[in-house]
Amino acid sequence: MKAPIANLRSKHAQKQKPKGPSLRERAMQALDKHFKVHGEDAIQKLCETRPDRYVELATRPADVATDEYAGCNSHEDIARKLLQSVGFQEPDDASIQAAIECRDLFIAQLEAIRDRAAQQEFN
Repeated sequence: MKAPIANLRSKHAQKQKPKGPSLRERAMQALDKHFKVHGEDAIQKLCETRPDRYVELATRPADVATDEYAGCNSHEDIARKLLQSVGFQEPDDASIQAAIECRDLFIAQLEAIRDRAAQQEFN
């Protein structure tokens, strides 16, 4: 059973292979490299020059959700991203297929929860 995926843009987009990291991914990598070198100094300067901004950033939740799956154009892309999120950086085809099957089971369970809740509303 293949569950629908809201992030899939179109049949055409599903067939296109990404040409490499997205602009956002490249920018985040560059920012990460820069922060590793200059991070503490930049934070200190921000604290001294813009204490209001420093407090705003310091109190912002660290787990602000981003759509990391927006670039996924297939079930395989999503499975690869899920495996990478748990530290499996270069999953093989068999592992990707197993992740797709797990995801399909998970979606089926979510749909069952939804269906039970809907059934209870009508009773």
